[in-house]
Amino acid sequence: MRILFSAVPVAGHVLPLTPMAAAAAADGHEVVILTSGDLKGLLAPFEVLAAGPSMEVNAAETVKRLGRRWAGVGPEAAEMFAGTRVDLTFDEACMRADEFGPGLIVCDALDYVGPAVAARLKVPWAVHGIAGGMPPQFAQALDERWASQLAQRGLTGTRRLAYVDPYPDLLHGDGAPLAQDRVPVRITPYDRADAVYESPVFDRPGLRVLITLGTTFQDRDMEREFVRSVAKAGFNVLVTGSADDETAQAPNVRHVGFVPLARILPEADLVVSAGGTGTVLSTLASGSPMVIRPVAADHPINAARAEKLGAARVITDPADAGAAAQEVLGNPAFRQAAQAVREHNQALPSPAEVLRTLVALSEAR
Repeated sequence: MRILFSAVPVAGHVLPLTPMAAAAAADGHEVVILTSGDLKGLLAPFEVLAAGPSMEVNAAETVKRLGRRWAGVGPEAAEMFAGTRVDLTFDEACMRADEFGPGLIVCDALDYVGPAVAARLKVPWAVHGIAGGMPPQFAQALDERWASQLAQRGLTGTRRLAYVDPYPDLLHGDGAPLAQDRVPVRITPYDRADAVYESPVFDRPGLRVLITLGTTFQDRDMEREFVRSVAKAGFNVLVTGSADDETAQAPNVRHVGFVPLARILPEADLVVSAGGTGTVLSTLASGSPMVIRPVAADHPINAARAEKLGAARVITDPADAGAAAQEVLGNPAFRQAAQAVREHNQALPSPAEVLRTLVALSEAR
């Protein structure tokens, strides 16, 4: 089967789809990823069907339309995902997808190009979650803007096959509303076959703390404060950001650049982050506890859920990261909570198993 994966052109949206894309390729399916062409390097060796502009262009066009900037989730963000991006990408995406001829489309939860293409080409489609649920008002704004896009193009939306959910039940919490077509999937930290990572050598043995702000959110000042605080607390520090002239001089700090989490997490005793979904889920899948300083988007939601589980300590000041790391690593309960999520995750269906379910559902429709 030819399977098209469609995603918003941001690493945090497209990378969570790659384990399933890799599973599809391993099963002998022909796989492509429909997104902006500027992500080709990140997504290698997958073939990218380039359609639409970068996310920076989409955001700038949305600001132009609205006449103002915004922060966080809300109607403005709904306009960007379900409005602007569909307007700037749909026609080219339809042309590329029609040439490819997919039998199944799998899109990220905020990608509205994929479902629109599915409606135009009459192809079965499914959603792959990238977060743990959206605020009701945001979801409503997305649905309303999406409905207007379909009406504008004379399309009738088709029912999705399933909602593939990488968020474990333990993170959703008791009583959380779950999609009726939900299919749980095992968290698989991002990796790529051509990645090269050599574990750095430190001057002295000690616990290792990984500091990462992920692939989307960048704040060098906050990262620098994290590094200062954690290094001062006496830990050996791994930093995925680019080298910083000041902190790189510390004897217990090593800047390793961009490294797939699957390669570096096994040697991290604790992870300090802003709380991006990919980082939080991957860290829990590895069984490591966290210190989180949430900043934007879904960071506060992820942080609150991880803390409620007992697997994370949430802080408001980056300068407190070192003290929080000492607290977490000094209390075995944090690691035990993270290990419980790891064990729960390992019992879930793999991306390959879920992919086969989606293929069966698409063939039956």
